[in-house]
Amino acid sequence: MNNEAQLKGYVHNVSAVSTAKRGSLRYFRFHFQVEEGDKRRAVCYDLSKRKVLKSYEEAREPVKLSNVSGKRCGGRMAEENIVLTRRSRIEPANNFDIHFEYEEGNGSGDDQQGFTAIEAIASLCENQMISVKGCVTFEGECVKQVTMKDNSIVPMLNRCTITDNTGIMRLTLLGDAIQQVVNNKCYIIEHVLIKKYDGMKYVATNHKTVISATEEKFNAPTEEAFETLFDVEKLMVDKIHLAQSFKKWLSCCKCRKKLIDTSCSGISIVKCGNCKTVQPLSVCCVNASVRIAVRNKSELIWLKAFTPVLEEMLRHPAPDVTVNSPEEEIYQQFFDLQNVSVEYGKSSFTITNIYFESL
Repeated sequence: MNNEAQLKGYVHNVSAVSTAKRGSLRYFRFHFQVEEGDKRRAVCYDLSKRKVLKSYEEAREPVKLSNVSGKRCGGRMAEENIVLTRRSRIEPANNFDIHFEYEEGNGSGDDQQGFTAIEAIASLCENQMISVKGCVTFEGECVKQVTMKDNSIVPMLNRCTITDNTGIMRLTLLGDAIQQVVNNKCYIIEHVLIKKYDGMKYVATNHKTVISATEEKFNAPTEEAFETLFDVEKLMVDKIHLAQSFKKWLSCCKCRKKLIDTSCSGISIVKCGNCKTVQPLSVCCVNASVRIAVRNKSELIWLKAFTPVLEEMLRHPAPDVTVNSPEEEIYQQFFDLQNVSVEYGKSSFTITNIYFESL
């Protein structure tokens, strides 16, 4: 699109006013239909134009946009974003200049601005990048440090949800994203990844994520809905009574999937069966798991711990013990661990968080 372009078509789905994540810049969004089956994303930084565009949308009348600019959209390289400023003009279009009809919504999980409804995410593929909007709710004391694929350590808030008019879903906030939200406020969150853990889909921020406040209103979830989503039980553990089945395996340094056929002696290079990446064994990630028995009231229950929870369990008593240490030392570290609280899935019995505290 030229820097100073003119477009004719129909206005769809004018949004509420949003505020940029930094500063006080305010804007609103809409979709502009330029052909049959071709709706382009648009953003306007002149709030006085919102009422005008909304009237064209409601009347379903053609409109001419002048002095608009465009830029490539990273999520959909085949489309262009339309940008309106104070210099842009909005005028009625001649019906004879429009050779296509006003197009209704397609009824998919995405609304006409490219936002995915929460209820539609369950049917989408893992690692797909989407944009959502809704009310963000969280428990701020649940921030912990995690190690990323590039070995950097960043804060993570995973006891968090996003709720729209269709449902509620877990939302994991990483790094700076934690500081960009306020509990029970409404946001537009662009470019989040769909993830899956313990059989449940959730969305997570990443370095491409953009968070902005919105004046569109969404209800916060009830306390019961919030707690039920996590399906976790919190238990105070005085000590670990028994342990078994400590296992280690190598994972691909790129996709983190488990590697197979790495036990053969003499091999130094391995190819991932999932992403096909070839890598030296020396750079592969070492993962581990263990089963531990702890007391819940009058009975012992068995819980599973995986990386990175298992690494936290080892680091706390003695930082020099790792998953690569001799197995006897590893088990001894488990038995030396005292006075911790754990959160675990009530259906999977997998530890999701561990907190070190004094009685």
